[in-house]
Amino acid sequence: MRFAGQYLGELGRHQEAAENYVKASQITPEDFELIFNTANALRQANRNEDAEAHYKKAARLRPNVSRTGHEHNSTLIHVHRGSGSTIFKRKHSLH
Repeated sequence: MRFAGQYLGELGRHQEAAENYVKASQITPEDFELIFNTANALRQANRNEDAEAHYKKAARLRPNVSRTGHEHNSTLIHVHRGSGSTIFKRKHSLH
């Protein structure tokens, strides 16, 4: 399901990708990379409230990722609130 989600996302089929990621994350709920990728897929599918919940879960699974910046492909998540909408930004740290 994880790889199906990735493939569907690459095809631009974001709703289907998000559903595949959600199913996979229910099977493996403690997998940080999977939860984070699920959040990204949900964001791309414009399911921002669901995406925010998954970003928060990812942050709980690995609270030091955004603090250290030393982990391979570590990602900082910034949630900005304004105008009643939520916008997500991803920043990849450079090593």
